[in-house]
Amino acid sequence: MAKNFSGNIHAVLGVARDAPLEEIKRAYRRKALEMHPDKNPGDAAAATVRFQQLQAAYETLCRQKEAGGEPHESEARRERERKEKAWEEEEGRQRKRREEDRWWEKKDDKRKKRRRKKESKKTPEEEEEEEKENEENEKEEKEEEEGEEQEEERAKYWEEEDEERGKDWEKKKKNERSHRKDKNQMNGETEWKRKWSKKTAEEEEEEGEEEEEEESCNLSFLLTINQV
Repeated sequence: MAKNFSGNIHAVLGVARDAPLEEIKRAYRRKALEMHPDKNPGDAAAATVRFQQLQAAYETLCRQKEAGGEPHESEARRERERKEKAWEEEEGRQRKRREEDRWWEKKDDKRKKRRRKKESKKTPEEEEEEEKENEENEKEEKEEEEGEEQEEERAKYWEEEDEERGKDWEKKKKNERSHRKDKNQMNGETEWKRKWSKKTAEEEEEEGEEEEEEESCNLSFLLTINQV
C-alpha cells in the first residue's frame, strides 16, 4: 500500500484544489496509464517511483475528500486555537497590568494632593483677603440677580399695560361701531317717516279733490231737480 503523500498532491494529479472526486479519479486513471512502468520500459526504476507517488497522492486526496477536509486541517485548527488562547492570556495579563498601573496612579495622585494641601496653608492675611474677595463676588452676584428681577418686573408691567391698552382700544372701536349702527338705524327710520308723511299728505289732497267733485255733483243734481 502506498504511504501518505506529503508533497503537492494536486500538482501531481494535475487537478485544481476544489476539483470534485470524479474529476480526481479520471485524472488518476489518465496519469496512471502515462506513468505505469510497463508504458516506460526504458526507465523502469524512475517510472516506478513516479507511479508510486501518483498512487500515494491519489489515495491521500481521496481520503481527504471522503473525510471532507484538507490535509493537516485539524493540526492547523489546533495551532490556531493555541495561538488565540495564548493571545487571550497575554491580553489578560496586559489588562491586569494596566489596572494595577491605574491603581498606583490614583494612589500617587491622592498622596500628591495631600502633600499640596499641607504645603499650601494660607496665612491669616491671605485668608482675610480671600474672604473679602468672596464677599465682593457674592455682592455682585446679588446685585445682578436683583437687576434681572427688576427687568423681569418692568417687562411684565409693560406687557400688562399694553394688554390693557389693547382691550380699551377694542372696546372703543366696538362702541364706535355700535354708535354708528344706531345712528344709521335712526336715519333710516327718519327717512321712512318722512316718506310716509309725504305720502299721507298727497292722499289727503286727493281725498279733498274727490270730496269737492262729489259736492259739485250733488249741487248740480239739486239745481236740476229745482228746475224741473
